[in-house]
Amino acid sequence: MFRYGLNNSFEIGLDIPYVSHTTATFDGFIDNWHHFFNLPEGQRPNRANKLLEYRYRVNGLDRFLLNNSTSGLGDIMFSAGYQLPTGSSPDRAAALRTYLKLPTGDAEKLSGSGAADLGISIFGQESSNALNIFGGGGLLLTGKGRVLADRRQPLVGFASLGAGWAIWEWLDLKIQFDGHTPFYESDLDELGKGSIQLNMGGALHFYKNWTLTINVAEDIMVNTAPDVVFYLELQTTF
Repeated sequence: MFRYGLNNSFEIGLDIPYVSHTTATFDGFIDNWHHFFNLPEGQRPNRANKLLEYRYRVNGLDRFLLNNSTSGLGDIMFSAGYQLPTGSSPDRAAALRTYLKLPTGDAEKLSGSGAADLGISIFGQESSNALNIFGGGGLLLTGKGRVLADRRQPLVGFASLGAGWAIWEWLDLKIQFDGHTPFYESDLDELGKGSIQLNMGGALHFYKNWTLTINVAEDIMVNTAPDVVFYLELQTTF
């Protein structure tokens, strides 16, 4: 992930993902996590541990099946951002962003969708002392691609709302809700329902301009997103 500021108002970006699908590693930890917090488990108790299986079946026939470990280059994304005017307050900020995702990944390995997507969003934040409130939303115009192309929704909406608290100069805590409308037309919750996830975590600021972000995401709308997602990001500025 790369971001470059052309001036005080404009920014360009490039994301080059590497996607890997492997057998489960954290099944035991996730089970303990759900039991400890009394969280719903969906279909997990009915499935074997260390199982990798993406399957979509219609009338007894597999429309899509991936049950072997794969990895490779994902869909590359270009972005551009513009900082919107918000008056004279230094505690308020807003930005308009556009995105273009290219089909550089392999749809058969689920490292890409097989289509180009175009998106636009607007996000803002308001700060007061150590508290930071942020949120926004946008629209994604999706191509049909090669993964269940006849079920693909052409337009997807997404939004986020969250808060951060700077406990110390070197530590921020964050909570965030992320949601989106369905990507596919289907009676299955996993494909045909909108989704909301809860993200909890924080950021450690250390060694000059380096920041380590650690998040855990939970599917509060069960079956519409992975049970749990662990997010690590190490970033710096030049």
